[in-house]
Amino acid sequence: MAVSSELVKELRNMTGAGILDCKKALEETDGDLGKAVEVLQKRNQAVAVKKMDREAKDGKVAALVSPDGRLGVLAEVNSETDFVARADDFVAFVGQVCEHVAKAAPASVDAAYEQVFSADPSKTLKQAMTDVVGRVGENLRVRRFERYETAGKIVTYIHGGGRIGVIVEVTADKPEAVGTEDFASLCKEAYLQVAAMSPICVSRADLPSDVVAKQKEIAMAQLGDISRKPPQIQEKILEGKLGKWYSEACLLEQTYIRDDAKKFQDVVAETSKKLGATVTVKRFARYGLGEGL
Repeated sequence: MAVSSELVKELRNMTGAGILDCKKALEETDGDLGKAVEVLQKRNQAVAVKKMDREAKDGKVAALVSPDGRLGVLAEVNSETDFVARADDFVAFVGQVCEHVAKAAPASVDAAYEQVFSADPSKTLKQAMTDVVGRVGENLRVRRFERYETAGKIVTYIHGGGRIGVIVEVTADKPEAVGTEDFASLCKEAYLQVAAMSPICVSRADLPSDVVAKQKEIAMAQLGDISRKPPQIQEKILEGKLGKWYSEACLLEQTYIRDDAKKFQDVVAETSKKLGATVTVKRFARYGLGEGL
């Protein structure tokens, strides 16, 4: 049967599928919108199955922060190519994933996949992603996310069009300090420091014991045979070697990116003094697109 352009447009608005795909689905179903939607969904699922084994290492890191700054999300969603990563369908889906994580608070990616999708309650997140796969023609996956809530402030930063993303939680022991310009300035300096210098934790206390033990092994191997030296000298040499690693791994011990005469902990201390409050960088996450894949 002949299909009107108005009906094609309506189906396209409902599904986001291409014009030709909508026209074909309507022709196959004699203009029945409900059945045409099912045809497109099945077609998208078939496309997704074919592409499931293909590697997805490109994509985008995106972020979301609530208007009051108390809730924030950082997420990485992968595609196969940069071309799809820039497509409107993909960009919109990534934004919806951030909104879903903010609202539904899933405990993991697997849990998020099975949840009712906040952007379309008629589907799970996994089903919604399958539809996008069918439209863009590439394998996609939600790789990871962070969701922070605080009584302080959550800030995020996206660099390079989604190649690097940072989320930071900063608090103060006096609530009135959180809304000040000095506090906001420190938050900005924190996310820029994390983006530029890639620390792995806030302070030494946050380092897992197995990571420290492994680093000690590496340091000992690099130092060579120091067994002939007195024990106290051996310990001093080892601590010196580890000290350099701490100054790279721990945010507070890193050299401040704007002034190499300072550590970042000095910047935090200066802000605390200005505000008459104890300001604390509680936690952060830094995502580099595709890192580790």
